Amino acid sequence: MHCRPSAVYGLVPGSFEAYAFDSAVVRWGTAFEAALSDAGTEAKTTQAAEAARQRVLRRWLPSERRYADPRAAR
Repeated sequence: MHCRPSAVYGLVPGSFEAYAFDSAVVRWGTAFEAALSDAGTEAKTTQAAEAARQRVLRRWLPSERRYADPRAAR
C-alpha cells in the first residue's frame, strides 16, 4: 500500500500513537516473517516444509481458511 499502517487506520501523523502503532506492526511482521522462514528449514521434503508453514500460519492467524503458497502454482 506504500503508506504507514497508522495512516490506513487514520491515526494522527506524527503522534505518539501513530509511532507506537507503526512500531508494533513492524515488530509483529518481522517476527511473523522469521517464523515462516524458520518453519520449513528442518523439513526433509517440500510437502513437509509446506505443512510446517501452514502450522505457523494457523498459529499466527487463526482461521478456518487454508492459505496457499502462490509460488507452488508455478
